[in-house]
Amino acid sequence: MGVAPVAWLTRFRPNRYPSIDWSASVDDVAIKKLEAHLKRTFGNPHVAVKARKQKDSAEVEMKGEFIGVIYVDEDGDGSYMFEMAILAEDLE
Repeated sequence: MGVAPVAWLTRFRPNRYPSIDWSASVDDVAIKKLEAHLKRTFGNPHVAVKARKQKDSAEVEMKGEFIGVIYVDEDGDGSYMFEMAILAEDLE
């Protein structure tokens, strides 16, 4: 059976997973801060952070092209993780 989706966990077993902050979300204020940070870090004004249906994450785009996802870090200290896949075909 694999890992249960978070939606299932929040609906049926929220008390069984106390280490997960079920209320953690990427709100509009966080999106603006994350976008400003990524623009400074990458030195690129074309970086955009956009909300997703999943409230615990946001999409990152550059010039309208999807490049990755930002997730709320599970530590609950206000940190985030940026995940970006690099395909072999993009390296050629």
